Amino acid sequence: MKKILFSLLALASPFLVTAQHGWARPYWEVGILGGVSNYSGELVNTIVDIKHMHLAGAVFARYNLNKYLTFRGQVAYGSISGNDQDSRLDENVLRNLDFRSPILEFGVMGEFNLMGYNPVGHGKMFSPYAFLGLSVFNFNPKTRHFDPNRDGEWVKLQPIHTEGQGSNTFPNREPYKLTQVSIPLGLGFKFAVHSNLNIGFEIGFRKTFTDHLDDVGNTYAVDNLSGESLYDQTPYREGEYNLIDNEYDGDGNLVSSTNLRSLSYQELMSDGTYLLLMEQNGSTNVEIDQYRQAVANRGGYIDRSDKGLDWYLITGLTISYNITDEGLAGARQRRKRRAGCKSAQF
Repeated sequence: MKKILFSLLALASPFLVTAQHGWARPYWEVGILGGVSNYSGELVNTIVDIKHMHLAGAVFARYNLNKYLTFRGQVAYGSISGNDQDSRLDENVLRNLDFRSPILEFGVMGEFNLMGYNPVGHGKMFSPYAFLGLSVFNFNPKTRHFDPNRDGEWVKLQPIHTEGQGSNTFPNREPYKLTQVSIPLGLGFKFAVHSNLNIGFEIGFRKTFTDHLDDVGNTYAVDNLSGESLYDQTPYREGEYNLIDNEYDGDGNLVSSTNLRSLSYQELMSDGTYLLLMEQNGSTNVEIDQYRQAVANRGGYIDRSDKGLDWYLITGLTISYNITDEGLAGARQRRKRRAGCKSAQF
């Protein structure tokens, strides 16, 4: 991350130094962005995953200080999602977590036009650019309820503290904030196609400072030695979702069945392994030995997270309008008059 930031600053430095050599009349520009949003974290293994791309859009205003330096304010909206069932890693499939979340972002950025951009003077019609900034964004991870009687209801994950946040067992785990700060950075290009009209394309990464865009960022709330859950043990429905110990005779006939633990609502929403086994078995009861083996195969009782801080991405096409009193056509006419072109007199 530091290397990326230093590289962008290094690219920008010559343009900041030569800013006084741009055009003398700054101007405003307004536009829109239409594209897609994506996320990278525990539940998506790459920064770009076609299965979890969502439509995104933004409105922005640019203040073009000179042909090299532009300041931009932007409001963007998109969605992100992830699902362990799409992973190529068996341990992630067994973890069986999923989420989706909206993203609402307010940001300010500096754009550095690498070749200089001056459509008003009709001299610099095209330029790639790099940008770096600061944004505040809001998110709210949700997942589908496991109970079919809830008709696929989407449940907000942050309020139920799926990693034991705020509990007596983990007093140092505070609930994460749904409004956070991120650093937008990326590359793009723009081209003047008409008097006051620009089109472009950009790829914008967002470096966040949270590992909970997906509600997955720490460990399961279980005892390290016993593997027993440390959640509130009030069952979601008494006797309905259970870890049981079945004993069989030599012929495979069931001899006895003991309910070891009824799972709580909080535990079910934080540990998708049980739900995966329940679906495979076609039963709300899961044998404890089967569950323990699945937990071992996913990497143990402890780790729920296997990556660092989460990222999200907003990329797409841009179209914008220059708010000036002299467009490209006007500049062309003025040059012709200065050159003495007779056709320009009419």
